[in-house]
Amino acid sequence: MALLKHVKEYDALRGLMALWVLLGHWASTVPIHNVLFQRRFFNEYAVDVFIILSGFAIATLILAKQESYRAYITRRFFRIFPAYLFYLAVSVALAGWALDLWQAAPEGSMKEARVVIAQDSLSFIGAHTFFHLLGLHSLVPPALLPSSDFAFLGQAWSISLEWQFYLIAPFVVALFTLPVSRTRLSWPWL
Repeated sequence: MALLKHVKEYDALRGLMALWVLLGHWASTVPIHNVLFQRRFFNEYAVDVFIILSGFAIATLILAKQESYRAYITRRFFRIFPAYLFYLAVSVALAGWALDLWQAAPEGSMKEARVVIAQDSLSFIGAHTFFHLLGLHSLVPPALLPSSDFAFLGQAWSISLEWQFYLIAPFVVALFTLPVSRTRLSWPWL
């Protein structure tokens, strides 16, 4: 199997998708409603493209490096968790202030939702903190833990998704790149 090559243009496209999402988040916090800034900025399309390109990038990395799972996951951990944990600590420490800030904010298309998220973050602070520390908070259904995917750091759901992907990606890549054998063909039914 030929190895995938790193494509610089995909990095540029990921950057554009990140800017699209940033602009969409900004537009949802200000009371601007016209043709350009509507209630929905269709950020989900940019997020979908970003995730697909990230999957391609990590699969390329896994195939190129051929390292142990332990080395791979350790590198991935140190790539995202130091900054993530810093901002999580700041966000938890300022959660009460954030609620007050959102309640006093001018009307915007997402104000009500952000107030609810801030209230849920404080009401279930222990559970939210626990799952955030594991980086698995977006796995917890909101029916079990309200606002689980957006508590404290609204955009951290993507960090959680990224971490989950890092955890399983080597197994998925191996599943699709290992030679086909009778054992592998029967594996799902064992």
